[in-house]
Amino acid sequence: FAFEQLLKLASYDNVYVKISAPFRLLDTAAARATATAKTSDSESRYETVEYDRFEPLLLSFGADHLLYGSDFPFCLEEPEEYRMHELIASWCPNETDRAKIMSGTAEKLFGTWGTASRGR
Repeated sequence: FAFEQLLKLASYDNVYVKISAPFRLLDTAAARATATAKTSDSESRYETVEYDRFEPLLLSFGADHLLYGSDFPFCLEEPEEYRMHELIASWCPNETDRAKIMSGTAEKLFGTWGTASRGR
């Protein structure tokens, strides 16, 4: 129910969604089943997360309202497989969306790293 409510917020232009820590969603029953069935391939463990969470977010909000977050320092809870940056980038359907989600949206909101704030 909460995820459907989040998707409804896409109608507001000032709402942005951070994409991070998909390993936390492996606690859902469907994701656990996928992870158990395909433990040898890290990417396939996350197919349910990609299709049930990421794709609806991308379709509802668009890449210009999604931004990657590393979830640091909490990402250290899963250090042996924490390649979430590459995983989430692989879910993006094209280079334009990938650039927006992985850095462009954050720069639009917060400015370019290392530059002075422009009064945002």
